[in-house]
Amino acid sequence: PSYWEMPAVPEKWWQIIRDEMPPFDPKTTPTRMMGKIVDSFLTFEGTVRSYHPVSSFAAWGKHKHYITDGHSLEYSFGEESPLQKVYNLGGHVLLIGVPYNNNTSLHLAECYAESCYTCEHGAPIIEDGKRVWKTYVDFIYDIDHFDEIGAEFERKHDVSKGYVGLANCRLIDQRQLVDFAA
Repeated sequence: PSYWEMPAVPEKWWQIIRDEMPPFDPKTTPTRMMGKIVDSFLTFEGTVRSYHPVSSFAAWGKHKHYITDGHSLEYSFGEESPLQKVYNLGGHVLLIGVPYNNNTSLHLAECYAESCYTCEHGAPIIEDGKRVWKTYVDFIYDIDHFDEIGAEFERKHDVSKGYVGLANCRLIDQRQLVDFAA
């Protein structure tokens, strides 16, 4: 809670929040600012969610457990994350009605480039059957240049463009984009 903004919480509340906040549960913890498509996808039968209290991923299909299992608390978008596993599988990114600054895969490029500062984070999780406040190190990710990176990538690589309903969409080879951005 020490990093919370809009609104920030007084320092005297921090320990109370740490003690009382419900632990992350992949089945019941709501997403934050991810939108209706993600929230709906989580309800589909057979969908699984990685165990990360802040940066969880959902997957469905034959590689769902490979993608979601073993999601490291530390460096949540790095080499022990679902992003790396999608990269390993030669996956794609589908942006539906959003710009490149919503492209989480570009955080993997930040990790490869070692272009981020780190800080200590914390969240309540279940560990060995008990609720604990777990601290971990993660990068301070920065989306400020993602739209510029995306525009430059499109000048140099083929990106499939189309529509889903009225939403402008892009289908992008994730590995090409991550390597380019890094």
